[in-house]
Amino acid sequence: MSNKNKPSGPKNTISHYFSASPAKVVEPPTTTETLGKRKRESQVVDLTLESDDDEGQPATKRQNASNQFTRPAGAIPSRPKDSESPLKKRFRYIAPDEEDSSPPPVQDLQTRARNEARRKQLKETLKQIQRSSSAGAEDEFDEDQQTQTTGSEQDEENGGLTSQLRKKFSSNLALSRQESKKSTGKGKRKGEEIGPSGQPYTPLELQVKQLKEENPGTLLLFEVGYKYRFFGEDARIASKALGIACFMDRNFLTGSIPVYRKMIHTKKLLSLGHRVGIVGQTETAALKKAGDNRSGPFRRQVTELYTATTFVDEMESLDENDLFNTGAALLCLAESLMGGMGPDDRVGFGLVSVIPSTGEVVYDQFSDVAMRTELETRLAHIKPCELLLPATGLSSHTEKMLKHYAGSGSARIERIEDALHYTDAFEYLHQPFNDVLDLPKPVVVALAHAVRHLRAYGLSNAFRKTTFFCPFMTRSHMLLNANTLTNLEIFQNQTDYSRKGSLIWRVDHTKTKFGSRLLRQWISKPLVNKRLLEERFQAVEDILNTQSAALVKLRTVLKGLPDLTKGLSRIQYGKSTPKEVATVLTALQRVANEFDLIDKPQDAGLKSPLLNDILFTLPRLREPVQQFLNDINVTKAHEGELTDLWRDSEKYPEVDDAKMLILSIELHMQDHLKEVRKILKRPTLNWVSVSGVDFLVEVPNSEKSKVPENWNRVQGTKKVTRFHTPEARQRISEREQLKETLQAVSVKAFEKFQAEINAEYGLLCDAVNKLAVADALASLALVATEDGYTKPQIVEDDELEIVKGRHPLIEAISSAPFVPNDIALGRRTNLAMVITGPNMGGKSSCTRLTALLVIMAQSGCWVPAEHARIPLHDAVLTRMGASDEIQRGRSTFMVEMSETAEIIQSATERSLVILDELGRGTATWDGVAIATAVLDHMVSVIRCKTLFITHYPQIGVELSQKYPGLVANAHMGYLEEELADGRREIHFLYRLQDGVADKSFGVECGRLAGLPEVVLAQASRKSAEWEERERSLHLRSTLKDIARVSTSSSMHQAISLQKLKVTIGKMIARR
Repeated sequence: MSNKNKPSGPKNTISHYFSASPAKVVEPPTTTETLGKRKRESQVVDLTLESDDDEGQPATKRQNASNQFTRPAGAIPSRPKDSESPLKKRFRYIAPDEEDSSPPPVQDLQTRARNEARRKQLKETLKQIQRSSSAGAEDEFDEDQQTQTTGSEQDEENGGLTSQLRKKFSSNLALSRQESKKSTGKGKRKGEEIGPSGQPYTPLELQVKQLKEENPGTLLLFEVGYKYRFFGEDARIASKALGIACFMDRNFLTGSIPVYRKMIHTKKLLSLGHRVGIVGQTETAALKKAGDNRSGPFRRQVTELYTATTFVDEMESLDENDLFNTGAALLCLAESLMGGMGPDDRVGFGLVSVIPSTGEVVYDQFSDVAMRTELETRLAHIKPCELLLPATGLSSHTEKMLKHYAGSGSARIERIEDALHYTDAFEYLHQPFNDVLDLPKPVVVALAHAVRHLRAYGLSNAFRKTTFFCPFMTRSHMLLNANTLTNLEIFQNQTDYSRKGSLIWRVDHTKTKFGSRLLRQWISKPLVNKRLLEERFQAVEDILNTQSAALVKLRTVLKGLPDLTKGLSRIQYGKSTPKEVATVLTALQRVANEFDLIDKPQDAGLKSPLLNDILFTLPRLREPVQQFLNDINVTKAHEGELTDLWRDSEKYPEVDDAKMLILSIELHMQDHLKEVRKILKRPTLNWVSVSGVDFLVEVPNSEKSKVPENWNRVQGTKKVTRFHTPEARQRISEREQLKETLQAVSVKAFEKFQAEINAEYGLLCDAVNKLAVADALASLALVATEDGYTKPQIVEDDELEIVKGRHPLIEAISSAPFVPNDIALGRRTNLAMVITGPNMGGKSSCTRLTALLVIMAQSGCWVPAEHARIPLHDAVLTRMGASDEIQRGRSTFMVEMSETAEIIQSATERSLVILDELGRGTATWDGVAIATAVLDHMVSVIRCKTLFITHYPQIGVELSQKYPGLVANAHMGYLEEELADGRREIHFLYRLQDGVADKSFGVECGRLAGLPEVVLAQASRKSAEWEERERSLHLRSTLKDIARVSTSSSMHQAISLQKLKVTIGKMIARR
């Protein structure tokens, strides 16, 4: 082929729309046969085509994307005018008004029809492009004048197609050049914000900056690709808390975690008191491609916001953190001043506590003194993880107490900036809660604040059923204060603060999590109502002794039950998953089907009213639960499938409509497959799916010449190449959008279904509560089967008698046998007992076992003793140990005195009080004086049962003589052995014996602790010296009294003689 003939210049015409890929210019001229053997090149739309005068010119080579509309002069070899290339003949455009003298061949007619269809499709596509493209795009073509085509006449003939294509592609080219400038750092736009690194903020960084400004005080976790990332100070905090790497990336510190670890790390941050926000991508790739944000970053916003209390964990979570197992509580307080010795000496509180994960709501109204002991007790019981407090208005004593609690327990404090008054709070609650009139005014204010706070997290449904609100204090329960819970190790031991070694660890043999939570409440709030307590004892006895088939089924059905309370709460908030809903419903169905319907509770045939009521309630779940199960495909639900969840397609028709639209596209693609088969002449061809890409046409590389030029190459191998047809690309895009629509309507339908279940929340929750009662009773029955445990006898009088009682915790942990002891307290025996004895002799263990056995008995539990006769106590009050509270400005002795003052104010004649070594935190004689006065007050004024441990034997001697028959002396037995080297060795008997111990053997205890012998020898000499000195002083004082008596009058003589007897008695006791 010759290159001499060059095109004289372009004409205003478009010869075709799709130009074939250029081939190398070779001689002889290209034929159809040789063309079929060449490899197919990727095609582009070329608008700058040769004129009619250059019909013999071959197709040009594809230019670079940045210069695809320019063609330098002389770059195209000429062809004889009379000759026509096979490629041009194949793609020849025929204008509508063109007449052909000779009848075209059949192949040309097919080609013309195909090109006409492509032209119509392209015009329709351009109309869509016009609607989606921004107005006013400037033409930035940089073309050589030699290759520009005005073509107004041809443009009119083609419906303006040429100018539209030119405008669209020029806009794309301009955008491409702008992006290129951005990536190279050249041509910075005016007003571009520069970051700390000196570089402009990227679009993602601008999103991060904006969202962090909108959410102060929240750790934000951004979804970026296949990771979640922290930015800025959040990354530094997360790095320390989670142990992840933190580094500088452009303008922000950043750290990242994998997607599958999101919830694990979120829980860790929540347990440390942080608020965490999850920033998710709010548009998918398909929506982004179809929308007006094609060139920008994914749109993001805070999709999830959590604190420790508002995080409702999955029902079957395996997390061992008690924070998420037992439920994290939110506590809201409203305070009012009540006067007193100072402006905030006495205050009144309204309290509302809610555990969103279980739906438990507790309220209370109470007054408190300056030490805020009542508030401290409620904090110890509820253990809130988040405190919702007014920003201003709280008293200084209350603020100090709450800040101390939050600092020691990693609790989060959330402030209310616009606190409501009672009128506003009542109006806020009146519509959703019609029965708020029954609540005290401070409680209404606290409730309004709590509802408003949780509404921001989508959890306000926790307050929907006010019938399940529980008062914190009732007349049927004893309230154990904070010191008692700690000193008696009710919930955690005092060694490593774990659950092992506590009373709840000892008695909790429940099978379900909701049963364990209920048993915890029973232990922390023992019963003071004898009728309720006897009902609980009767239920335990029925479980132990009755061979009822129903009870056997009840014990069996409890095994393997999920956390139904948490599951119902998640359904109530609309946060449940299909798997969780199916799990809850199938579990309830299994429970309901185990028992037969009965007309009334008595028909169950058991002695226990509690068990009869349980067996009456559970079968009534059968009908509503079965209706819900009939609506869903349980198998699909367990697989987490939302779109195919419903058995009846008419229940939620919008889901079926979306599925039908997707099906129509797939049917259309089956029809389109027939066309593809004809084009490729392969009757057995089928669509191929590879790596998640559907509707691929797989063509052997040897047959690529048969593939039309407008097909898009997707992927290939050595043997085959896979293509998408234009129709497939369009239909795939439509299908992806419809799939997202289907997912959205499926989520809405599932939310409606959860609302339907929630309409039966009262019935379902009542049944779950009954199951929890059954589980707790079964746990108490297991405790009763252990060796040496006996049923306590609850009596009306005031006599406490324990025969061979054992400490339930020491006995369970220690391998050595526990030495049992007898305790007797009461007005007919001894109202108070002063216990002395050597250190490490078992004084504290003896008093603790008494208190623990009282708590166990009034909780409905069997006790470790040979016999126990226990009256109902309204409180168990303890003052034990020594500790200071520096943050609250309280020394060790101040803490000791404060706790003693609380006991004196709270105790009644039905209370059991334990005082351990009172007065040791100050000077000896001050301590003796305070201890004597306190015990005297307990015996003479309050008249409560008291166990008093001391190393001052004179206290017991004096008060036993002052109150004979009311105060008794006892000591822990021991044997003293003097060794050949002069040292003494003590053997502890751990047996409570009558009388006063004359020595405490502190030096011997120091020897057991490992003090050096030099120190111990000096301590022994000093102890003997001071003991002799005190004895001499007492003897001298006695002689003076004798001399004075001998010279006094008869009346004064009698008084002095009485005093002398007391003094001599003390001396004898010391000896």
